[in-house]
Amino acid sequence: MSNAKGRRGKLARYKAVTGGGTFSMLRHDLVKSPEFINLSPSANKVLTILIGTHTTEPNNNGNLSALTAIL
Repeated sequence: MSNAKGRRGKLARYKAVTGGGTFSMLRHDLVKSPEFINLSPSANKVLTILIGTHTTEPNNNGNLSALTAIL
């Protein structure tokens, strides 16, 4: 089996399990940090929205832009 076929199989299984949805991970050291713990509810919401806008699309990889239209 070639790598391309293996990746397609993994992608198909992922889509079957998640319904094609995406997810974001947060490292434990970030979540346990005092700075994260002390975020205000508004700042936490903004951070959550920004993390949700991150995709692996070539045109957006790592681009976390705080556009007022999104917020």
